[in-house]
Amino acid sequence: MTEKDLAEDYRMVLHEAESMGCNEIKALYNIPLKNMEMIVQALEKQIPKKPNKTIDSSWGTQKEAHTCPVCDYYLTEVQFIASQKKNQIKKITYCETCGQAIDWSDVE
Repeated sequence: MTEKDLAEDYRMVLHEAESMGCNEIKALYNIPLKNMEMIVQALEKQIPKKPNKTIDSSWGTQKEAHTCPVCDYYLTEVQFIASQKKNQIKKITYCETCGQAIDWSDVE
């Protein structure tokens, strides 16, 4: 079962419990609904989402930039040196602010 499947299952259980006026779900060891909401949000953040494309002109020149699809925070590239090799650029896999997983496939 993937995070997406698990999040969807929890979301359906949460929706049903709320529609019945329940404050907790006894079948799930008396987990308060507010905790269930947090569980769903945490699971959903593990499902990678494509970054938003934007134009950054903060330094007087326009260049393509990317922001988090959830919180709109600028996603920065991280520069690192691996095994004494030349500098390489690596894209971050999670938003530094909200923790959303980022899917860079199809992004040049």
